Amino acid sequence: MITKGYDTNKKPQCIIVKVATMQSTRVRCRIYHAIKVINQYVEGRPYTDYFNHVQNIRGNGIFYCRMPQAPKHVLIEISDANNGQTKINTGNIKLIPFDSKSWIGSVPLKTNIFNFNYKDKKIQEAINHFQWLSEHLSVLSSGGSVYGSVPTYYIRVDMHDHLINRQTRQLEEGSPARIGIETKIIEVSKEVLGKYTVQQRMSVFMHEYGHGYLNSKMADESEADMNAIKILISLGYSRVEIAKVFLSVFDKYQTKDNKNRWLLIKDYIAHYDLKNLSYNDENYYKLNG
Repeated sequence: MITKGYDTNKKPQCIIVKVATMQSTRVRCRIYHAIKVINQYVEGRPYTDYFNHVQNIRGNGIFYCRMPQAPKHVLIEISDANNGQTKINTGNIKLIPFDSKSWIGSVPLKTNIFNFNYKDKKIQEAINHFQWLSEHLSVLSSGGSVYGSVPTYYIRVDMHDHLINRQTRQLEEGSPARIGIETKIIEVSKEVLGKYTVQQRMSVFMHEYGHGYLNSKMADESEADMNAIKILISLGYSRVEIAKVFLSVFDKYQTKDNKNRWLLIKDYIAHYDLKNLSYNDENYYKLNG
């Protein structure tokens, strides 16, 4: 395993990590919260991954890691995804310097805030609230704790250990969140959300927000998907992180409606980048951004 500390200084950016392998390898790039103590980087908040993706690499490869939310410091971990942390062949994976001065590099994050009503104070409040919850989830109390958005508190999020079906009183395994039709209270499962990256948590929050505050038809799942993804992509969130969280839910609930939802999501993401591509380096989009 290779680990490098990096100062993101709370600035949204796209981190670039270059690696090389001697043989075909499933390489994982994980970026997580860190604190800096006397020039040493150590893990900060637990279960706070900002990016976690695997690529099949033979020879040279590049990870383009979109970071629309960035703390002051992060740890970047490169490992063999097949071997995990028990049998890591450290000699097979090498980190390539970004330039003559540093191992890790970055470029400005590609955003398009004009793609949605970003000046809307309510939407801004929602985004800020969900970003804070996504980053601090692991250290927040659950068991029904209530978190209201600032400054108007118009969004209420109830944090539970698990979600219980209101009719059957059975555990809703794998369900990360839901919103009340009449109350518009968003309820989340800390256990399920805790397994997601920060960006994936944002996808869940924005989907529920779409149901309650953006949809023309509250119950329309696909409309909530599109409303959420439109905002997230416009803010520079990783397409891969967005896709992974939806697929994880669809995998547990394999229905015809969910299959159609996935086709719409995939099509929207693909066509969005074709319409908005402005970087000269097309690999910025082609790979894992």
